[in-house]
Amino acid sequence: MNEHVFSIDKFNQPEVFTGSKTIYTLIIRLLLMEKGTLKSHPDAGIGLLSRYRYYDADKLDDLRQDIANQVSKYLPELTVVEIGVSYSKDNKALLIGITVDNDIYYIFEANFEKNTIELKTLLD
Repeated sequence: MNEHVFSIDKFNQPEVFTGSKTIYTLIIRLLLMEKGTLKSHPDAGIGLLSRYRYYDADKLDDLRQDIANQVSKYLPELTVVEIGVSYSKDNKALLIGITVDNDIYYIFEANFEKNTIELKTLLD
């Protein structure tokens, strides 16, 4: 699986991600993209910032299911995907962990109070 991105490598050639970086990039795009962004796939995207900005414990299961549905529909090549969603009351941040084939790909921390989003990849 390869993904072309809008940057260049050290040889001034278009950069192409492979392996875990590809999966990481594609899942992040689904999380942040708003529905309707891609005219060919109007239902693609979770719209994390607009739909899940304000903490509500009832929405955590909705978010988990939304991520699972999006990955299943738009990234069907990822066969074994586990999604963990929680809210850290101490940091007031939404935490999302994605595991693919028993490898944790990233932890996504969105602190809407501070308007920060931190992405931590655990694989290179």
